[in-house]
Amino acid sequence: MKGTEVIKCFDEHGIAWQICCHFANELIICCPHLGQVYIDVPFDESDPQYQLVRDYIENPDETLRDENVRWYYLPLEVAMKNAHHDEPGFWDKWAEDL
Repeated sequence: MKGTEVIKCFDEHGIAWQICCHFANELIICCPHLGQVYIDVPFDESDPQYQLVRDYIENPDETLRDENVRWYYLPLEVAMKNAHHDEPGFWDKWAEDL
């Protein structure tokens, strides 16, 4: 399963997504994009979109269908820790201060 196939599945099923970095860090210049995307799907076993993503990525026994495709749940509180990185001009100002 290629990344483009995963994105195509999301698009075909109306699952909002966007490119993201795993974790940004202001102390080091290293945040490679390795194909990570954020999907706007609640972590809720009863949610149809969650079920679709789960069934696309996992086998019924919860093993991954493809070892190169993983998915993680990140609680909002953790994700918001670096929300200031999304402010307009944040990274430009950060680079100026190097």
